[in-house]
Amino acid sequence: MLRQPDEWYEYRPKGRCWAVYLMKRDTTGSTGKHIGTYLCREDAKSEVRKGNYKLKKNGTDKV
Repeated sequence: MLRQPDEWYEYRPKGRCWAVYLMKRDTTGSTGKHIGTYLCREDAKSEVRKGNYKLKKNGTDKV
């Protein structure tokens, strides 16, 4: 079974915009810290990819 890492970025709709969150797994589930808001989905998706790449590069995405 594929498991998500302990930290990851994701984007979600927020009104007419898209919000990017840094998610962290803990014992009670997951919590997210708001990183930024973007007008179009492609910009938010690009920011998520950059953030997840940095986490993977730094080795903080423990699976």
